[in-house]
Amino acid sequence: MVSVPALPAADAAALLLDVLAATLSATALGQPNYDPDGTLAEVRLDYLNPAGHALLAQPGLPAPTAFSTYFPVGQRPAVLALCQQVAATGEPGQLAVAYLAPGQPRPVQLAVRRSGARLVLSLAPLPMAEGAASALALRTSEANEEAAIAEALRQRAQLYHMLEQAPAMICVSGGPQHVFEFVNPPYQALVGKRPLVGRPLAEAMPELVGQELFGLLDQVYQTGETYYAHNRLVQLDHANDGRQELEKRYYDFIYQARRNAAGTIDGIFTFAYEVSAQVRARQQTEYLNAELANTNEELQVANEELIANNNELVYAHMQLGRMTKELELRVRERTRAAELAQATAEFQRAQLNELFMQAPAAICVLAGPTWVYELVNASYQRSFPGRRLLGRPLLEALPELRNTPLVTALEQVYTTGETYQAQELPVRLARVQGGPLEDVFWSFTYQARRDVLGQIDGVLVFAFDMSEQVRARQLVEANQQHTQALADELTQANTRLRSVNADLDSFVYAASHDLKAPITNIEGLAQALREELGTPAATPMATTILGLMQDSVGRFQRTIASLTDVSRLQQSQHAPATPVP
Repeated sequence: MVSVPALPAADAAALLLDVLAATLSATALGQPNYDPDGTLAEVRLDYLNPAGHALLAQPGLPAPTAFSTYFPVGQRPAVLALCQQVAATGEPGQLAVAYLAPGQPRPVQLAVRRSGARLVLSLAPLPMAEGAASALALRTSEANEEAAIAEALRQRAQLYHMLEQAPAMICVSGGPQHVFEFVNPPYQALVGKRPLVGRPLAEAMPELVGQELFGLLDQVYQTGETYYAHNRLVQLDHANDGRQELEKRYYDFIYQARRNAAGTIDGIFTFAYEVSAQVRARQQTEYLNAELANTNEELQVANEELIANNNELVYAHMQLGRMTKELELRVRERTRAAELAQATAEFQRAQLNELFMQAPAAICVLAGPTWVYELVNASYQRSFPGRRLLGRPLLEALPELRNTPLVTALEQVYTTGETYQAQELPVRLARVQGGPLEDVFWSFTYQARRDVLGQIDGVLVFAFDMSEQVRARQLVEANQQHTQALADELTQANTRLRSVNADLDSFVYAASHDLKAPITNIEGLAQALREELGTPAATPMATTILGLMQDSVGRFQRTIASLTDVSRLQQSQHAPATPVP
C-alpha cells in the first residue's frame, strides 16, 4: 500500500470538494429526520454534487431537499426503509430503484452509507433494455395509482370512523331516492334495531310520509342549496311498535348536497341535534308568563274593590297601587329580558352553516395526551375572542382550567374511553386574554376519538354555552319569590282593613243604640220642666234656656238617626273582601 502523507484540514476539505465536483457519480449528503416514535420519516439533503444535480434535478430549477421526492410514490417506502436500516445498523446497503427523470422514470442503483449522524447517498444509472423503459413507466404509474387509491380509502375510512364516534346524529344518503349509505350510532338509535343502510328513506322510515322532510330533501338534491332547520318537529316510531300516536320530538338539522368528482349532486349529508328539552323549556316559560299575566289582572281587580269599599284608607290603597305598578314594571322587564335571551339564542342557532366548522355547537378536537387543539370551529372560538387556541395544548391556551373538574373528566375519558356528559356545569373562565374570570355555564359532551387501530388518540368536545338560559331561569325564580312576598303583604293589609271595618261597625252600633235612651230621657225632662213652668215661662231667661235645650236634643236625635242609617246601609250592602292569592 502506498503511504500518502496527511494533509492539513483546510487542504483536505478543499480536496474533498474538488473530488466530489469532478466525480461522474451522483453523490449527496443527507440528514435523517425522525417521527416522535423513532421512525425515519425523511432524509433532508444538505449537499448535492454537480453530477447529482445534473442527474436528479430539472434544468433551471433548484433541487428539492427531501430525498424521497426524487422517486415514484410506490417506491418511496422501500427507499426510506433502506435509509432507516443503514442509519440504525451502520452497515452500508444498496437498492435498485427508479428515479423520476424528466420525461419518464430511469433505473438506478442506490448506495447508502452512514457517516457520523449523516448519510452518504450515491446513485449510479443502470443499463435499460429495449422496451424496459415503457414497462418501468407502466409499473411506476400503476404503483402510484394503487397508492393514491389506498390513501383515498384510508381517508374515507378515517372520516367515517370519526363520524361514528360523534354524539351528533349523522347520515349520508345517495341518489334521488335518498338511499342510506352511512348512519352513525346516534342516528341509528332513533329507530333502534330497524335496518337503514342500503334502504331508501321512504322504505326505511315510512312514518315520515306526509311530513315535510321528503320535500326538503328533494329540494336540496335538485338545487344543491344547503337547508338549515331550527326547532323542527319530526315524529318517528322510535320503539318500532307500530303505534298510531307518534312521539313529538324537535331537532336542529342541516341538509347539505354531496357532489362527485364531476361536480354532479349524487347524495346528501345530514347533521342533526335533538333540541326537544330546549323547546319544551321555552314553551313552559311562555305558559308561566301567561299565568303571571292572569295573576296581575286578578290583583288589579282586587285593588279596585278595596279602594271602592274603604275610602277611609286612601293612603294604604295608594301604596298598594304603587307596589302594583312596580310589579308590572318588573314583569315587563323580565319579559323583555326573556325575549332578548330568546332572540340571542335564535341568532346563535342561525350560525349553523356546515357540518363541523359552522355548527351551532362549540366543537373542538383535542389531540394526544396533552390535548392539543387540532380543530376549533367558529362557535368554539367565539367563546374565547382574541385567544389563540389552534395548535396549542389546552392548559397552555386556557391555564385557568388547571386543577378543575374539566381536566379530571378529560383524563378519565382519554384513559378509559367512556363518554362524559355534563349539564349546566359552572366554570370560571376568562373570555379574552388577560380578562377577568367569570362564571360560564356549559352543557357539554367529551367523546374519546380512536384511530384506525382502535387506540384512543384524542377527545371530541361538543358544548353549548348555557349561561343566558341559566341566568334567565334564576331571574324567573327570583321574580316569583318577590311576587309571593307582595301577595303576602297584601293579605296582611286585607286583614288589617277588615279589623278597622269591624271596629267602625261596633262604634256606629254603640253610638246609634246606647245614646238613644239618654237623649230621650233628656227630652222628656225638658218637656216636663216646660209644663211645670207654664206657658209662657215665668221669666224670659227660662224661655231661652228651654229653647236651647230643645235645639240640643234635636241635634243629638238627628246625629243618632244618621248613625243608625249608616249602620243599616253597611249591613245591607256589605260584601266581604276577597283575599288576594
